[in-house]
Amino acid sequence: MVLANLFLRVSTIFSEKEKRNKKLRNTVSEKEIITIVANGPSLKNYKLSSIKSNVFCFVNRGYLHPEYSNIYSKIHVIIDEKLNEGIWPISMIDEVFNRSKDVNLFLNLKWKNEEKFKKYIQKFGDRIYWIDTRLFFTRFGFKKMDISQLSYGNAVVGAASCISIFLGYKNINFIGQDLNGLCYEILKEDSHFYGTNQENSKKKISHIIYDLLSMSISINNWVNFSRFCKKNRITLKNMNQNNLMSLVLKS
Repeated sequence: MVLANLFLRVSTIFSEKEKRNKKLRNTVSEKEIITIVANGPSLKNYKLSSIKSNVFCFVNRGYLHPEYSNIYSKIHVIIDEKLNEGIWPISMIDEVFNRSKDVNLFLNLKWKNEEKFKKYIQKFGDRIYWIDTRLFFTRFGFKKMDISQLSYGNAVVGAASCISIFLGYKNINFIGQDLNGLCYEILKEDSHFYGTNQENSKKKISHIIYDLLSMSISINNWVNFSRFCKKNRITLKNMNQNNLMSLVLKS
């Protein structure tokens, strides 16, 4: 009975947002370019305004980028449980909307009924979309990406990629997607373009071991995603040639 009620609740959440998300499918021209801006330290080496792109998609603390407010058309994605658990302040949402009048924010569907998000739904409901991207990119292939239902992702940048494909983009740039942030963490160096996430300084060796495993799985998922895109004639371009993402896209 408990499982049945849980299933009904999740189904209801999806039914409320499904039609709205479906309207986003293939709403852009195949010739348009989207640039997904991850938060790796390599991002500091680039001026975003010099990149040929029709739209920029930021993730997590990407609103801290000095060009964030100046780039006209944006998508922003936050799905990490840190936001719901209070490890990241809920004011991150305020920062996103305060720094851009044009941004559309994609959040984790699981949070939709949480009390702390209700005021944002009331104020910015038409600019907030809810997604569930818990499925993984496997070597056995996967179904068509559809953010109006349970869909695919690989952490926040993977979710942004799924959103981009659903919107109809056939040309996707990546910048700041270094795939080696954990290595910088271990070496006590900046793991993001803005420095570090202070909560990570409290990690124990057990956390590092788990994160190394997750990092390996994530890189393998990116290889599977790259192969999916080649098969479906979706062009992926890494703007920084000196990181792991470049090796992934060559696979």
